[in-house]
Amino acid sequence: MEIGEQRGVVAAALGALNPDQRAALVLVDMEGYSVEEAAQILGCAPGTVEELRARGRARLLPDYSFTSKRRRNIGVPHPLGSPTTGEPRRRSPASLP
Repeated sequence: MEIGEQRGVVAAALGALNPDQRAALVLVDMEGYSVEEAAQILGCAPGTVEELRARGRARLLPDYSFTSKRRRNIGVPHPLGSPTTGEPRRRSPASLP
């Protein structure tokens, strides 16, 4: 599966999450914010961010596991990361889904 196809799969899977789970996952796992920073942005406790991420990851796992496994095993860059470095991009909170 090509990077463009992977992005589509990840975007569709993220779209199936509730907005709070999606925001927590995007902020921490894709944008690189700390749990504490994400909690401040979302206006909740850090433990709530961890819970939202755990529930979101559990719902994403069937759709996203192939990408994580490929990236870990053969060095495929993150499908939503920087096109040049593969590192997660940090965006302003206003631009989050």
